[in-house]
Amino acid sequence: MAKKKDSEVKEYTASWLLQDLQRQIELEEENAKQKREKTGKNTFYDKSVLRDKQHKLKVLNFLLNLNVENVDKKEEVEDFVKMLVSQNEPLFGFTFFLSSNPHFDYNWSYLRKQCDNFQTKLTALYLFFNDMFLAVNSLVKLEKKYKRCEFVFNGLFCLSFQEGSLLPEITLKWDKFNNLLSVEHGILITVMEDKLLLFAMKCKRSDKDELKDAKIEDSINVLIDKFKDVWKGYHHE
Repeated sequence: MAKKKDSEVKEYTASWLLQDLQRQIELEEENAKQKREKTGKNTFYDKSVLRDKQHKLKVLNFLLNLNVENVDKKEEVEDFVKMLVSQNEPLFGFTFFLSSNPHFDYNWSYLRKQCDNFQTKLTALYLFFNDMFLAVNSLVKLEKKYKRCEFVFNGLFCLSFQEGSLLPEITLKWDKFNNLLSVEHGILITVMEDKLLLFAMKCKRSDKDELKDAKIEDSINVLIDKFKDVWKGYHHE
């Protein structure tokens, strides 16, 4: 069977990312299981780490499902997120329950006010994932020689290309999960080859056109052109 050309590779989406991360968890658990069998140790720590990863995957599942809505302006994203949070009765029920815990130092009023910050963060994360998928689908079109590199988004999501098929695959640095909390105003893309830093650049939308594809794609194309120049210099082409 003939191999698919890059142009025939389907678009990388939120569902593809979630599949990649679930497979990553399964592979890491299998490796941990084999290690336990060799050492004869079955620690609580291993189970705790796996449970923590599954919980983080639930957070990502929630965030990535925000991309289901077809919105094309930042204001519309903000309105959608505001509606999502303000109408989320389980969220308000949980904050009330949490504030009633004597070991928790904040009252219910404080937690309700934090919902505004939550909305701001969700909007930033929506834009981040939207931009990241645009970047991934642009990088998929690179020539084969460039796909030996790894492309890291905000120090958290690592894009590589499978040997043979050259299909895109993203893994997550679990210990950098809190990087999600600092996401704002564009995506930082770091290019690595054999653990060597080749190039890094932040791709941003203009303030006026926060969610217009042409603007972010212009920035991504600049990154790709600069990366190719760095590649040529490094490999003496």
